[in-house]
Amino acid sequence: MRANHVPPFLVCKLFAQIFSFINAQLFNSLLLRRECCSFSNGEYLKAGLAELEQWCHDATEEFVGLAWDEMKHIRQAVGFLVIHQKPKKTLKEITNDLCPVLSIQQLYRISTMYWDNKYGNCCLDMVPCYFKYENYDDLGLKQCYQQFFLIG
Repeated sequence: MRANHVPPFLVCKLFAQIFSFINAQLFNSLLLRRECCSFSNGEYLKAGLAELEQWCHDATEEFVGLAWDEMKHIRQAVGFLVIHQKPKKTLKEITNDLCPVLSIQQLYRISTMYWDNKYGNCCLDMVPCYFKYENYDDLGLKQCYQQFFLIG
């Protein structure tokens, strides 16, 4: 695009739209398909996201801009899939540190569909219990009313 003298502003907007679309498609696949919510799929996605991040780093910010920020939902969901010792994490740790962008409903869906096909650990029996906590405001979680799917 640089060779064709496309203005950097347009290139940044184009990449932001493409990354937003990729984010929505991958994230919605996690929410809809159980086979996508596995440990090994999380590792696969993490490797792909690392390559994409490296590409963004290698490209000049003039042309890529903040397009990487458009991938927040899938990055945090993948981080949740691949983190070890999930049952030992508290709801506050998950929502504040690991996945602050994701809503309670999204985290609940991912945690109930999750399965560890690599190490054979038990599914997340404890984590979904956290999400059933009825008074979200006591936990400081005003985000629980966000939409479930991302519009792509």
